[in-house]
Order: sequence, then C-alpha cells, then structure tokens
Amino acid sequence: MTDPKSGSFRTILIIVGTALLSSLLTAAAVLYLVSRTDLLANLRAGDAALGGPASSQAESMDEQELARLYEQLSPSVVHVAVATERGGGTGTGFVVSSQGGILTNNHVIQEAESITVILKDGTELPAQIVGRDPATDVALLAVDPPAPLPEVQMGDSEQVRVGELAIVIGNPFGFEQSLTVGYISALGRMLRSGDDYGTEIDGVIQTDAAVNPGNSGGPLLNIQGEVVGITTSIFTTSGGFEGLGFAVPINTARAVAEELGRRGYIRRPFLGISGLDLTPQLARRLSLPVEQGVLVQMIHRGSAADEAGLRPGNQVFDTPIGRIVLGGDVLVAVNGSPVASMAEANRITERHDIGDQIGLEVLRNGQRLILSGELGERPPPERIGPAD
Repeated sequence: MTDPKSGSFRTILIIVGTALLSSLLTAAAVLYLVSRTDLLANLRAGDAALGGPASSQAESMDEQELARLYEQLSPSVVHVAVATERGGGTGTGFVVSSQGGILTNNHVIQEAESITVILKDGTELPAQIVGRDPATDVALLAVDPPAPLPEVQMGDSEQVRVGELAIVIGNPFGFEQSLTVGYISALGRMLRSGDDYGTEIDGVIQTDAAVNPGNSGGPLLNIQGEVVGITTSIFTTSGGFEGLGFAVPINTARAVAEELGRRGYIRRPFLGISGLDLTPQLARRLSLPVEQGVLVQMIHRGSAADEAGLRPGNQVFDTPIGRIVLGGDVLVAVNGSPVASMAEANRITERHDIGDQIGLEVLRNGQRLILSGELGERPPPERIGPAD
C-alpha cells in the first residue's frame, strides 16, 4: 500500500522542479536573444564602418524610399515609339541632356521611318537620330522640348558589384513607366551585338530584375538612383523574362554617346570581312585541315581585307544553320594571334589604329598564306556595302 504523504511530496518536488527548469530555460533564452541582438548590432556597426551593407539592400530600402526614388527618377525616363515599314515598335530611353538628348538602344530605332518620344506627362515629341552604333547597341536621339528636361544622374559601371540592388524603369510591352527591382547577378558578360561583323559587347551587366520587350534602351539604376547600364536584352526560351536580363555598361554607353554627339558615328578601324565562325564539326564536314577560324563570306570594298587580296566564297548552300558561302579563304590568325571567331578578329583589329598595317594569315586551297593590308575606317552603318 502506497504512503499518501510520500506521493504528495513527490508531486510537490515534480512541480517545483518543472518550474525551476522552466525559469532556467527562459533565462537562457533571454540571454541568447540579448547576445544575438548585441551581435547583430555589432555586425551592422562593423559593416557601416567598413562601408558595406548592414543587411540586404532590399531590406535597407523600404517601400517609401523606393517610391520616393521612383518619383524622382521616372520623369527622366521616356517611351520611344517607332514607326517602321512593317508597322511599329516600342522601347525606352532616358534623358542625358536637358536640351533634349535621349539615350536608347540602336536595335530600338535602327529600322525606324519616324520616331516619337513620349514624356511621362504624355507630351509627344518627334525625335531625330543624332547617331547610332550597332557595335555597342547604343543610339543617341534629339528632341526639341518645350522646357528643359530632367536629366538622369550617371553612375560608374566600374563600381558595380554582384549582389547590389538593381532597379529598372521602362515600358515593357508598351506599359509605360513600369518599375521592377532585383539584384546585379553577374558582371563581365560578353554579348553579341547586332552589327554585321560579329562584334561582341564587353563587360555586360547581368540582372535578375524583370526585363521584357519594350524595356530595351531604358536605364538600369543602382540604389542611389544612378544609371549604371542601358537595358538591352534578355535570355529567354519562351519569349518572356526568365531571370536573365543584360545591360550595356554606362561607361561604355557614355563614351559612345559623346562621340555620336560630335560625329554621328563611332570611328573604328575596319578589317572588312563578313565571316562565319568555324567549328570543329563544320571543319570536318568541309574537309578542312583546321578546326577553328573564320570562313570568309564577303569582303567589303576598299577595306584592309580587300587590299590584302582575301577571297570570299562563291558557292552558296542552304544548310540547317542558314546560308553558307563556300570556296573562300579561311582566316586563321590576325597579326600572328590565332582567331576562332569574328569577335576575336574584331577585338584584335580594334587594338590598332586606322592607317596601321595588319597581317592576315589565311588558309587557301590547303595552303597557308600571309597577306597584309592597311586598316581603313569602318563606314557608318548607312554606308556599309559589299565589294563588287
């Protein structure tokens, strides 16, 4: 038989022990939270002292600050409406001069018969092309505003870091003055330009801020509201945004815009070849004794390649990858540096000045030849034409 006093005593001990354990756990939790708070405060103070972010930039920029930034910046962003032979198109631009200078992408306006710039307040202004550069996908427009326009604040694209906040304002699908926010997700990408020479744009900025057709030509901004890039393209398998947007660095665009303003085009040395990048698979199918190079498709009249005596192809074939002209030279090196693509050939060429002699190593009928010609000036886009 159990002693009732003994059972009551055990019950009291259990109650007291439980209460004491609960108090100890509560005290430990409080101490942990206090120490964690102090630790976070110290980390934030340390980050501030080092000039780094106290927490994520998205957290540091609250909704009110983002709304204020949008109100400040959006009047400098314009809608670029284009009329073409096939209908029309839409893009974005931004004000770089209060007197009417507008920066946008070349591909937005390259087929335009007329261009209209629409301001945030709905004012429509006819625009003229001051100059355009397919090699960097940059174009400079001019409008005659009724009053000075608010200019954007230019940033320094060399200072951009992966992980920083990225802000995009533009006109996706014609929906004017749309804002999206994300992060800088990569730097130093290479992007194929829309020119006829396989030129690649260096130092392209990648972002996960939503970018869609119609955003092209608009500003990519940092957390200070400075323009660090021109939104130019997306990677997509569906036609819509899938997390990869690309922007021409503003340092590149600004230098191009300054020269466009002075001359209307960019003065570059000109090799004068339109070519097809040769892959090992294609080389084997064509029974060529090399695995890389540029299959010369066309030579431009009066160019260094024309003067050097390079031969274009003369046999046209339609293939699954497009039309190929065979029978011409294969460019394998420029000034002694092997080339595997037109982009590499262009990069080597642009290290030289107009008037320099340039050596071209080619494969012709199984034989290697060294030819040379004098670099001329690349013609503006409107004057480019093939050799006779």
